[in-house]
Amino acid sequence: MRHIHLILLILVLASGCSSGPGVRLGSTYFPLYEGARWIYSVSSGGTAEILMEGQGDSTYHTAINGVPYLFQRLPDGIYNIKDEYQTINGEKIEFGTFYEFYLPDPPIDGTVVEDSILSTKFYYGDTLRFLFKYRIGVYYTGNMKVGDNLFHEVYRVTRMEIRNSDTLTTTEWYAPEIGLIKREEGEDIWEIREWLLP
Repeated sequence: MRHIHLILLILVLASGCSSGPGVRLGSTYFPLYEGARWIYSVSSGGTAEILMEGQGDSTYHTAINGVPYLFQRLPDGIYNIKDEYQTINGEKIEFGTFYEFYLPDPPIDGTVVEDSILSTKFYYGDTLRFLFKYRIGVYYTGNMKVGDNLFHEVYRVTRMEIRNSDTLTTTEWYAPEIGLIKREEGEDIWEIREWLLP
């Protein structure tokens, strides 16, 4: 009788850990490790590089092709922290720091996140407005081959960002414990070539 209770307990615990397709508990799809490095082949020629340069208290300083980015892991996922500004007549007008929800981690199939932020500043009698909107969708892909590598439990993330009147649309694919494996932005395609995770 004791063995039956033990088996039932194990089955209940195991069933509680299973979250269905698209959720892999205990793994990350956006590894934030100091010194991590990813190299991508770019369709327009050459390569692209992502490098985790350092870590703050809870933030991660990243360089994407030498351009600095700041990410933060929070309980619901990864955020991209952005200081938004405009330059008018050589003067920098700051609109503030925005937290863009970048990726649920772990990703969940069918997740859609939308948000918008409107910031205003007064500049010599004029009202300047900065509108930032984004929408991301997360979709389970399963197995995916990129170059010579076959990845499992891959998720596709569609992202649309609007900054005032400029719109940027990207599609990215993420694999567990590796991160970004492919990115498409218009005709520009990145495909992972090598990665180093310390």
